[in-house]
Amino acid sequence: LSCDEGNAHRFGATVGVGGLGWDVMEETYRALLLDGARRVGILAVPKTMPSAAAGQVSLSLGLRGPVFGVTSACA
Repeated sequence: LSCDEGNAHRFGATVGVGGLGWDVMEETYRALLLDGARRVGILAVPKTMPSAAAGQVSLSLGLRGPVFGVTSACA
């Protein structure tokens, strides 16, 4: 497949992840509830989004189509 400016909108990315961002969530929890911080870092939310991995792939390859993150967890 060849992706260029003319057809980049026809290419997207789907990446499956499990447990993305647990370290960031723990750091944020500690900062807010244990250390008394009044706000969290600006990247706390994007670092924990399941679709972040697919977004990075899309940005790196210049894709302009749909981006999806597939997640699963054991219950």
